[in-house]
Amino acid sequence: MSDLSPYLAATPILDHGHPRVLALAAEARAAGAAGRDLLIAAHRLIAARVRPVYALDDEQPASRTLLRARGSCSQRLAVLEAVSRACGIPTRVRGLLVDGRFWHVRTDLGRFVARDVLFREHGQTVCRPVRAAVDPVMSRYAASAGKAN
Repeated sequence: MSDLSPYLAATPILDHGHPRVLALAAEARAAGAAGRDLLIAAHRLIAARVRPVYALDDEQPASRTLLRARGSCSQRLAVLEAVSRACGIPTRVRGLLVDGRFWHVRTDLGRFVARDVLFREHGQTVCRPVRAAVDPVMSRYAASAGKAN
């Protein structure tokens, strides 16, 4: 894989040129970390600032997740991917379907340049009208405690 530009590009979800994402990337780089250590620093910042909640809109831009200071595991991972790309570290995403048992893979959908492509090709598990109606309520519930915040 010689041309990494697709794995570094901004996407609607991985909006790494947004000031909020750039600020988090700068903070992760501030300690002089690079590569894996930079990603560990970024992960710690995200864990401290973005509360885990039940949310349904996996197409939400990383900058919006930072603004809301809460997000699903997929939304929080998108923030880490956006920071990674902002720091010149390429990313890709792997799509899996699970069968209802804890992380028991039913189908491997493959690897994708970005989650935007994965969702465009395979959709999300919940249709847009239901996400729009339910997400404002569900995204207030902490994933770890199960109560509204």
